[in-house]
Amino acid sequence: MDNFKITSYANALVENTKLDFQSLYLHRIRSGDKKNQYVVIDGVGATDICLTTINDWAIYDGVAAHAKLVAHAKGMHMNAAAADCCNLFIIVFELDSFKGSTLAVMGATTEEQGEWAIVGGTGQFAMARGVIQRKMHQKLADGQGDVLELTIEAFCRRKGQPEPPATTPQTPTTQPIQPPVQPPPATTQPIQPPVQPPPAPTKPIQPPTPTPIKNGPWGGTTSDKLHHFNPNMSVGLKSVTFIYYHAVNGLRFNYTGKDGYENSSELFGNNGHGPDAKRQTVHLGPREFVTELSGTHQHERRSNNIAIYSLKLVTNLGKTHGPFGSANIGAAFRFSVPPNSKIVGFFGGSTGYAVNSIGAYTLENSA
Repeated sequence: MDNFKITSYANALVENTKLDFQSLYLHRIRSGDKKNQYVVIDGVGATDICLTTINDWAIYDGVAAHAKLVAHAKGMHMNAAAADCCNLFIIVFELDSFKGSTLAVMGATTEEQGEWAIVGGTGQFAMARGVIQRKMHQKLADGQGDVLELTIEAFCRRKGQPEPPATTPQTPTTQPIQPPVQPPPATTQPIQPPVQPPPAPTKPIQPPTPTPIKNGPWGGTTSDKLHHFNPNMSVGLKSVTFIYYHAVNGLRFNYTGKDGYENSSELFGNNGHGPDAKRQTVHLGPREFVTELSGTHQHERRSNNIAIYSLKLVTNLGKTHGPFGSANIGAAFRFSVPPNSKIVGFFGGSTGYAVNSIGAYTLENSA
């Protein structure tokens, strides 16, 4: 508990406690298996204004591998300008002494260091007000995220603290000395045999969980950037967004996780070049899933590499979405999923100009 210093004030009328929490580390993970923030509204234009992200950032009491999880920062952040992000979130503490208590936080992120305002609190931190000083501690490799060091300074009304002393002194009264009360003699109890716990119920053997299958990729064999996705996180696609003009510049998909919540993948490729770039999202129904992926690819001279020029999806309901891009350019490819299976995610690569290769993960429908 060296990180958490609490000072009580016996004569305080409202805020009776000062909080001084040092060396806490907030992890913002944008991609990978430990991702803890998800895009729910795409940004617009070159600045990605209106981009809205839901976050469940983890906060630890140190940077070592054995550091203890002390809280989660649950909320959202929105792009209001090119480098100005509005943050609104609640810090929910996990420590036994503060468990369930919260701090309400808001503020802008314009630099790698600065302040957030504490505008309220509940539980042990009722009516909290103060500031959180933040500074960059570490940027993770491959742009996966970063770690911020936090210092929390606030005043609050903490339950159980002493009240102000009475203004009128009390005159003590003299009480006669009473002899000590002797406890009654203990009665001898017969020794009882130990109670044996009932045998633990035998758990039924669970069938093995189906493993997603990797198919492809199709297109180029070398890429400037590879886009990875953990297929074990997905049980089905919710939507696929295509960004295209002459070729397929970018792709992003939303999927249902094993926890039942909707999540978003990273952006494959880019947001398009110039005002002519088009964006279209394919939304899948509750019982609809993708059974076929096809498209075209060809060498592209600006990047001196292969580019995916078009993509098309077909679903189990017989619906065809696309082609998106230029279907009349390049060699064609087509992939149909095995019977009783569906596409649950994509992987591939990109150049600075377009999506360079595309592959799909399939999973049995019973999974």
